[in-house]
Amino acid sequence: MNKKQAIQTYVQEASKLREVVPQQFNLWSLIRFFPAWYRSLDSAANPLNDRSPWITFAAIAFLERILTEDMWVYEYGVGGSTLFFSARVKAVVSCEHDHAWGEKVRSELERFRYTNCKLRVFEPTSIDPISEGDPSDFDAYLSHSPAYKDFCFKDYVRSIDSYPDESFDVILIDGRSRPSCCKHAISKVKVGGYIVLDNAERECYAPAQKFLQTQGFTKIDFYGPGPYNAYFWKTCVWQKL
Repeated sequence: MNKKQAIQTYVQEASKLREVVPQQFNLWSLIRFFPAWYRSLDSAANPLNDRSPWITFAAIAFLERILTEDMWVYEYGVGGSTLFFSARVKAVVSCEHDHAWGEKVRSELERFRYTNCKLRVFEPTSIDPISEGDPSDFDAYLSHSPAYKDFCFKDYVRSIDSYPDESFDVILIDGRSRPSCCKHAISKVKVGGYIVLDNAERECYAPAQKFLQTQGFTKIDFYGPGPYNAYFWKTCVWQKL
């Protein structure tokens, strides 16, 4: 995509944002994030090379503001976020469902000499394809992805259960079976801590967000541009009160 095409796409997405969620429209923020967005569309750019989470830019900026060296982070889904957190906090526990991808990220951690991350892989188990569950059901442990419709992510989701309540300052949910992850994350995040849910504009995650609201969490929406995608989307940050 050349510069002219990129500008046109960005303006189109900004217009959609202003129409759909006008309260999230901020012209100066959009101008500020355009250079980073444009650079991220380069074929050589990717989360691992950039050591960046694949969430919206405004959400990344929020994390950069609140992260401190004494924090503990848990993440569902590894990648650039794993390197991002490892460079900024005391300890990171990362949960991944894909063994090959997990090993790739582990090698990047070693390359940058990050020793404060514990990366664990919990592969899904196959289930009877005749049994059709609802991926929005917190207790189903299913993924919305068609590629994983016949798999259960119970071990992956429940991996956080081995830690005491209120162990983590931030929990990033950007992997599989996100509604189930939200349920299990509630007791594990500290009071004052944060649960970060990516792609929160998806209707399939609406029940999980309503549930968080009933559990004493307050929400901050970050809807707008993010790296590597030509479209805008939403990352939500939920703070435990």
